[in-house]
Parts: sequence; C-alpha cells; structure tokens
Amino acid sequence: ADPSTGVIRLGDIMHDLAAPGGSKGRQPGAGAARHRALLFKAVADWLSIAPCSLCRDGEGASWNVVLIEGEPFVLDVMFDPGALYTESSGKANEYLRRLRQEGKDGTASTATSAGAAAGGG
Repeated sequence: ADPSTGVIRLGDIMHDLAAPGGSKGRQPGAGAARHRALLFKAVADWLSIAPCSLCRDGEGASWNVVLIEGEPFVLDVMFDPGALYTESSGKANEYLRRLRQEGKDGTASTATSAGAAAGGG
C-alpha cells in the first residue's frame, strides 16, 4: 500500500501473505491466469474501469488487453499484478511466454479451445 495515495495493489496483498510453510510469493489457490483474467474482465466491465478484452490462444494462455487513451496494453494479473505492457512489446511478449510456460508446467490450467479475443470493451 502507498500511504500517500491510499492505493493498494492486488499484488502487494498477495505477496504480503505468508504461504503454508511461511514462505511468501504467489499463494496456492489464488487462481490460475484464466481465473484472474476472467475476474478482471468482469470487474472492469461492471465498474467501467476501462475497455477490456479477455484473450485466449491455442496454448491455453488467457490474458487481458485494456485500452487506455486509445492504446492497447496487456495487463499482468499473475507475476506483477497491475503492471501494464504495451501490446506486442518485449515485456508483453515475455509475459505471454511465461503464461504459456506455466500452462505447460501444469501450474496454470489450459484452455480446450483456441480463440483470438473474446469480449471487448
């Protein structure tokens, strides 16, 4: 939390909690990428935060793209929750690569159908 603004980021809360065994980090049961992406899409639409798309690929990765001042950004909901990466940038591509890797490792669930983008602002 930032005391000067009162802003609390989801990632700050998640990383402040101790996991079983006392270690800090991503919490077991805190949701796979597809769960978090779907939740953010629902909340963004409900609260009219920003136009948001829920995207999926054939490898099972799910992510959000939000429009801010007309520019598309990939929203990180897993590794640095709340971070925005310019779509197609090196950072966005690295984030998507990590999502796909987690899906292959079995730590994130995989989608059964391929899709480009679903939903939209």
